[in-house]
Amino acid sequence: MSPPTLVLCWSIIIALCAARVDAADAAVAPGMRGVAIGTAGSPYGFAEYVPPRYATAATATFPLVITLHGMGTDGSGQDTTEIMAKVGGLGPLGLIKAGRTWFADAGAICVNPLAPWVWWNHDTMNTFVDALMRRYRVDADRVYINGCSMGGAGTTGYVQHYGERIAACMPDAVAFNPSPGDGATFATVPTWSFHAWGDTVCPLFPLETGQSAARAEPYPHGSSTILWMDEIAGHINGSKSRTTLIANYPNKGSATIAASETATANYSTAKGWTWVKGVDATSGPLAKFTIYAGGHHGWNPAYDSKPVWQWLFAQRRKAAPPAGAR
Repeated sequence: MSPPTLVLCWSIIIALCAARVDAADAAVAPGMRGVAIGTAGSPYGFAEYVPPRYATAATATFPLVITLHGMGTDGSGQDTTEIMAKVGGLGPLGLIKAGRTWFADAGAICVNPLAPWVWWNHDTMNTFVDALMRRYRVDADRVYINGCSMGGAGTTGYVQHYGERIAACMPDAVAFNPSPGDGATFATVPTWSFHAWGDTVCPLFPLETGQSAARAEPYPHGSSTILWMDEIAGHINGSKSRTTLIANYPNKGSATIAASETATANYSTAKGWTWVKGVDATSGPLAKFTIYAGGHHGWNPAYDSKPVWQWLFAQRRKAAPPAGAR
């Protein structure tokens, strides 16, 4: 094939790709709906919420919130009715349906992908993020990811491998333990994690041993969320050694007695982990952890908290992690 012919072919391909992007953007209207797998090259079907401002601010870019579901919610992603039935009520989308205006006020695009298999894959998730960047006018410095249980593991897994794309993350009841070194990319990604004291699906403590909160870490069979936060803090302080998040937890109780109060821990290199009562949305710390009472669905009070989302939307992408961190 001659050079002029090659140039013509590539020009046609580029024009077609641009037309597809323009067509996808033109098809995006404010509101909530299911979007079939393959749209804009997406490897997942997904539920989307597009804020009203998207239609009136034609040149603006918008924050993007990705919410990952837990195990048992997978589907083909081809049927938009099924998509909405399975993930259309999770996280921000459920809160929007309940009348919360926080996401419209922030101008946030919110998407809930539907996994077609029984786990989240970080490379496939990255392809999904690429598809979302094609479909919407996204502020690349305000891409956020969160998830519960299997979705919490998907959140930490994605940030571990592609943290340079994420402004902040919120994993809840993480269902996968970190290995040493897995927290490296989190050193520049603000992380606020959540777990419920009485969770028996992904236990905060190893319930079978009657583990009390006073015992020092690490817990060999304990909470993946705690282990992740200890791993992350060890990279924030540069030691690469896991910290002891739960050692000075202030509330009384044990692994089988519900915590009497919600409490939040903030990490700083100067003071380590410090606990305060309630949900503390202080923006300074790179690592935060909140314990709720209740069971495995402890993410419900975490999601239904305006200060949590205000904290998230205040975060901007920081410098990329050092080379070789992956």
